[in-house]
Amino acid sequence: MLKEIKGSALWLLFLLVALLIPKPKGKKEVVDSNTLEKLLKDALGNDCHLFLVDWKYKIPTYESMWEFLRRDKTDLYKYIPEWLDCDDFSFRLMGQFSIPGWSDIAFGIATSRSHAYNIVVANNEGLKVYLIEPQTDKMQLAKEMRGDEYKTVFVMM
Repeated sequence: MLKEIKGSALWLLFLLVALLIPKPKGKKEVVDSNTLEKLLKDALGNDCHLFLVDWKYKIPTYESMWEFLRRDKTDLYKYIPEWLDCDDFSFRLMGQFSIPGWSDIAFGIATSRSHAYNIVVANNEGLKVYLIEPQTDKMQLAKEMRGDEYKTVFVMM
């Protein structure tokens, strides 16, 4: 009985937190997976393996993404090699976006051969692909992220 009450209380707490996080502002454009695939391949190269799990995706504004990242606390965790490292940060940030009003956007996890991070397609005077470093909240155009650390080989959205 106590276990059921704890489970219900945690579920209620999750719903309350989800309701408190502001929904993205502005109308979100909808793109199909073929359009999204083309955007991603143009930004990341044809060698990048894509795993797109939905048929349609909503595109948030660049400003709403920044606002979400500003409020999110993922970047405040302490990095611990092998235990709370880049893949864990990227999965946590992905989980933060898995709430009503945000779970339908073109957001996912990306990896190079040595690093994990997040990726989003946002509208900033046109649809653009951004990489997000979840450990610092740095969000930059995919084409501008330099070094082998950000040479994306896999994306899941």
